[in-house]
Amino acid sequence: WDSVETFLLHLAQQVRYPDRITLIRGNHESRQIPQPDAPVSVCPQIFCVHGGLSPSIQTLDQIRTIDRKQEVPHDGPMCDLLWSDPEDPAGWGVSPRGAGYLFGSDVVAQFNAANEVSMICRAHQLVMEGYKWHFGETVLTVWSAPNYCYRYANEMLMRC
Repeated sequence: WDSVETFLLHLAQQVRYPDRITLIRGNHESRQIPQPDAPVSVCPQIFCVHGGLSPSIQTLDQIRTIDRKQEVPHDGPMCDLLWSDPEDPAGWGVSPRGAGYLFGSDVVAQFNAANEVSMICRAHQLVMEGYKWHFGETVLTVWSAPNYCYRYANEMLMRC
């Protein structure tokens, strides 16, 4: 599907099922980098985010207070939610991307317990298999971008 049709379908789903569908923002959704990203949250027990977690955020209520109607800042909680990635070492680490953080399984366990969610579902990282579980199935990366940067064709694309 083209990005306009995909967005309109998600928007219609949000209108029809306002308690079950939430549109979230990706790091490419700014005036500088137009991309067809429109990830969707569909279950209250699953925290859906484009990138990952932030050391500045411990609760979902803190996320709700972020003004999302702005350009993506170069640092801070909103930037972290869009750019952070899971990584094997425990705790927080410096991201090689130059934005966001690397976060470990202990960070995920603490966040999930504090917010009564069973898992985090995210995108933001190329996964050739189409999806990848992290930390004992507490974080799921889903990647199905067709022809990303005109050079990748991952498994999710092949199955469609």
